[in-house]
Amino acid sequence: GSHRWLQVAKNQCRITHSNPLAITGAVLQTAAVHLALNMSDKTFDTLDFISKLKDVAQSEEYCCNNACIPCSKEASKPYISAFGRFSSLVDRSPFEIATVLGTCNGLEAHTSVPAAIFSFLRSFSLNCEFSDIQDPILRTIGFAVSLNGDTDTIASMAAAVSGAFYGNTLKDEIWKGVFEVAFVKYSLSSTVRDPTEKGVAVVEAMAAAPAPQIRTPKSRCAVCNQVVNEGEVVFAANRFW
Repeated sequence: GSHRWLQVAKNQCRITHSNPLAITGAVLQTAAVHLALNMSDKTFDTLDFISKLKDVAQSEEYCCNNACIPCSKEASKPYISAFGRFSSLVDRSPFEIATVLGTCNGLEAHTSVPAAIFSFLRSFSLNCEFSDIQDPILRTIGFAVSLNGDTDTIASMAAAVSGAFYGNTLKDEIWKGVFEVAFVKYSLSSTVRDPTEKGVAVVEAMAAAPAPQIRTPKSRCAVCNQVVNEGEVVFAANRFW
């Protein structure tokens, strides 16, 4: 059917997750990417985007709102509630947004997924703390990191939505893996504690990443088909793009 991709998202998530909140989050993340991929930047309507996500969240077929999994009827409520708060967060600081969405207090899907989707939407704002960054995907990543919490997951999901919407903003494919490595290395080693400053610093680190050294490929990953070099793993680029 036309929404088979939602069923695929649900089924693949159930391989590793049994929590209805996690399954619903996977479906909504997939829906956000699909919607972004099929919307024009000239006619993009934020309210319509959010409304369609709410429709998916309320779907009994795709978002576990059925009796087959215990407590699944409640799985959509925190997502719908978070989507409903988006309009009130437009002019709030990253700290206030993180507090409202709950990313400061845990790593749960029902806080991380809405935060990722909001990060994508926030990148449109002229008042965004990262509005001086020209690349929209990097702008999205910077804001996602500023929300604190499970920042690598939030930024990955946010950039997936942003990448689906904006397309390939990088002319050289190999830079994508370099950016992800720079993001991970900086996140692990950084002593910056202020979330907004960390977001800026992460984006700067990614933008300043050294030119990639191309080595002779030894093999390719059976899962993501990325080249795996001796002594070095090239991360799957589609985690961000």
